[in-house]
Amino acid sequence: CGLLLMTLVWQAQAVYSAEYEVKLYSGVHLYLFLGRGSKPELTVQDLRRDVSKPFHTPFEAVSSVNGKKFTVAKCVDIMDLANYQSEPTDPANRGAYSNLALQCLAARVMLNAKPGRESHIDSIPLDKNIAKFLPASVAYRLTDREPPPGGKNWPQAEGGLQYVKTSWGDLMYSSKLAAHIVDIIGEGDVDGDGVQDLVIRILHGVHQGTHFTDHLYILTRHKPEGLLVVRKSYTIYP
Repeated sequence: CGLLLMTLVWQAQAVYSAEYEVKLYSGVHLYLFLGRGSKPELTVQDLRRDVSKPFHTPFEAVSSVNGKKFTVAKCVDIMDLANYQSEPTDPANRGAYSNLALQCLAARVMLNAKPGRESHIDSIPLDKNIAKFLPASVAYRLTDREPPPGGKNWPQAEGGLQYVKTSWGDLMYSSKLAAHIVDIIGEGDVDGDGVQDLVIRILHGVHQGTHFTDHLYILTRHKPEGLLVVRKSYTIYP
């Protein structure tokens, strides 16, 4: 009886201590901003290699926190959390700059992630069907100060969501008000609680006009079913 109990305890500890991997998925597009011949980042090692490489076109930016101007010539220039909320000095570059800055912030998140000891996101589909597992709070809003729209999940909050296509790792959707792009960045334990998190980026752009919102989300589940829960979100333009 004692041997059986010890065996069961050992098995339970083995299951708990088993580590999941830190993984990158197809939403990582940092290489597109680097020089000719750059290769996609498929592993964390690839990401670590590329964050110090110069962009083919640097940006002049100004901090939204302290008003200081600085040059963003490579990812490490903006990976500091004190600098990430910023604007390009040329308003015409707002879209490209947001894309670049969030990719760099995603790189920082993934480089700091650890293998989780527990995961409840294994059954989340990493394809067009991920939409129904996303919470209503990720839906399009003019600003983060607006209350989240109602609805059980993201598709309901948008008043209906239609999948359009997948291109270069981007999952593209459309709703009545806006077009939407979801980039699945990767997974790992981001916040140190031992549970695997899913890192995604969502871009919303209105059909009629130029307004867009762009966020990086850290999501997780603490049970094997139900919607993902937002643990933290980042946006370049508050």
